[in-house]
Amino acid sequence: MELRNTLMEMKKIMPRLCAPIEAMLRIKSNLNGIEDDKMIKMEKDKIVIANEELKPLMKIISANEGYEEKYMKELRECIQEAINREFKDKEELTDFNFRVKRLT
Repeated sequence: MELRNTLMEMKKIMPRLCAPIEAMLRIKSNLNGIEDDKMIKMEKDKIVIANEELKPLMKIISANEGYEEKYMKELRECIQEAINREFKDKEELTDFNFRVKRLT
């Protein structure tokens, strides 16, 4: 039951990795200077917060046999990509969104 609840909670949190990236793309398309840098930083902070919310859930999932190998590897890659990658356009984001959706 704990695993089921954990997976349901992850399903709520995972989209929070994608929404800030989309917002950053919109901000970058409307470049206006210093204010935009602050807005982009706020969106990046949202990704970091989502990552922090996922960490305890990831420990619970890792403790269950069978999830570590593929699922957790893909999950970690998606989180790192959300934090580190500079998405150039909506097409790149769409590919990322599909990967995240597959995990939920």
